[in-house]
Amino acid sequence: MFNQLGVLFYIKADYAQAETLKRRALAIDEKTYGPDHPEVAIRVGNLASLFEAIGRFAEAEPLHRRALAIHEASLGLDNPYVAIGLNNLARLLQATNRLAEAGTAGAPHARDQREKLRPGSSKGGDSP
Repeated sequence: MFNQLGVLFYIKADYAQAETLKRRALAIDEKTYGPDHPEVAIRVGNLASLFEAIGRFAEAEPLHRRALAIHEASLGLDNPYVAIGLNNLARLLQATNRLAEAGTAGAPHARDQREKLRPGSSKGGDSP
């Protein structure tokens, strides 16, 4: 509920109130689920996206990285939430003119996916 209210205040351009509500939603989820739960990662990512949208990139980046790390650890590299987190991080890096870093943000994941798709791979793909 607090997160949705935060969205409403964001739309109304009341960014301070949006931040307060999103932080409240995050605090509730951290207390309820613990700091490394996928629900917490969603709230962390929402707060990061708010900061990114209002130009507070330095605050957004560690939050995007935290959300991504939680999703990777709890859901695995093949989960769509990991792809979303990679995209969010790359978008921020691009917005801060760190294009080389943005282009390699998902490199370990891409290598893992290529390995899985390689014919004859023990991780997947077609067997001869």
